[in-house]
Amino acid sequence: MDNNINNNVQDNNVNPVPSNEQLNNPMLNNQVVNSNITTFSSEVNPAQTVVPQDNVIVQTTNQVVNPAPQVVQANSQAVNSAPQVNTNEQPINNNNPVSNEVYAKRRQGLFRIIAGIVLVVIIGVVAFIYYQNNESIDMKKPKSVAKAYVQAAIDKNFNEVLDYIYKPEVNYITVDDLSNYASNSTFYDEVSNGKIKSVTEVYKGDNDATYEVVVKTNDKANTYKIDMNVDYKKDWTVVVSDLYVSDYRIEVPTESDLYINNKKVDNSLVKEVKNNHDIYVIPAIAGSKSTIKVETLFGDLEEEVDISASNSGKSYIPKITDDKVLEEALENVKKIWNGIYDNYISEAGLSNVKMNYFDEKFSLDDVKKYYETGLNTLTNKNSKNYNNVKLNMDTIIKNEDKESLIVTSNVIELYFGYKISYFVDYLSADATDLREYMTRYSSIKLKKTSNGYVIYEVTDEKLFNYLKYITKEFKIK
Repeated sequence: MDNNINNNVQDNNVNPVPSNEQLNNPMLNNQVVNSNITTFSSEVNPAQTVVPQDNVIVQTTNQVVNPAPQVVQANSQAVNSAPQVNTNEQPINNNNPVSNEVYAKRRQGLFRIIAGIVLVVIIGVVAFIYYQNNESIDMKKPKSVAKAYVQAAIDKNFNEVLDYIYKPEVNYITVDDLSNYASNSTFYDEVSNGKIKSVTEVYKGDNDATYEVVVKTNDKANTYKIDMNVDYKKDWTVVVSDLYVSDYRIEVPTESDLYINNKKVDNSLVKEVKNNHDIYVIPAIAGSKSTIKVETLFGDLEEEVDISASNSGKSYIPKITDDKVLEEALENVKKIWNGIYDNYISEAGLSNVKMNYFDEKFSLDDVKKYYETGLNTLTNKNSKNYNNVKLNMDTIIKNEDKESLIVTSNVIELYFGYKISYFVDYLSADATDLREYMTRYSSIKLKKTSNGYVIYEVTDEKLFNYLKYITKEFKIK
């Protein structure tokens, strides 16, 4: 029987029989099986004799010989498959798409978990930073606002500083205004790059409070008094009294457009209308220089104004500075005067004159006063001494001593000199035709329409019913 066992070992290239310790220990026994598989690549010397130990042959027959068919069956692939055996990991099988898909899904799932963790960490960090920066700023607590205001001044964050300053809801104060103000302020200069050491309450009422803030710089520590008020939002804010001027009045032509630093002023701020002028009351405007512009149909007026130097207000009744606008308006005065006379001579009627030359606010009785009464006296159409009378305004010039003004956005007041030529054709052959003229100064208000100009107000009634040819108020060049 010994020879049969020996031959069986040689024929199947089986390794030496394991010891009793290996066979009795399941873990060591597993290593024996694995050892049988991995040794197929080396052959056993046929001349080598295997000497079995006592009681081992029977145990080997029961535990090792039984799996022999598997060993023999795997012998044909022993060499090629050896690298994949004897490992506790499950290798990727390139020839098994199911295994590869499972492995890929596991990697993708792991990546998502990691990405989620990173995202949560980032959100947490951002939230922490935001909380740290904002937790101490409570606009309902004056101490919190006082500290935040000083810190913003230290950082030169003027956008934030402006948010903490007390001001009316409607105001014309910009960050640039504050920056200009800060450049001339001792407080903003001293606290620059400093560090707040303490904030102490001095007084606190229902709507006002005072705090002392100590700021330490490289040189020394300074104490600053911060006065505070409750604003229109019921928030605590810092009082900077010399930053702006309150209730600043600006008088402009009625219905014109007003701009402060290129920001249109709402018409709701017109608090009074006086002599065809709108009076704006600006709740708050920066005390530094501001650009004020008035837009009308006759041109724009733009001016840089030092608000603090004129804190009671400013009147903008713009003068007509555009020569072309003035020349056009004066030519329309001549056109209107001659048109009224021509309509009278041709007996066109009051309605036609009113429609063409007067603003709609005039009644027919108003027009009649300038149309019939005046011109009838001048021309005396029923006279038997002359054939006809010819009147003509043939010259008009601007008054060099009194400038024309823009009254409203579409009304101007003109000051001018004019010449009326007077020609009488007498019936008598012995009589010499009369040719005379008069020159005098006058004024009138015209309104600009889509069709030209009409009379808005007759400021000099003699313009239509005064004809004294001895009057020579200026010389015709």
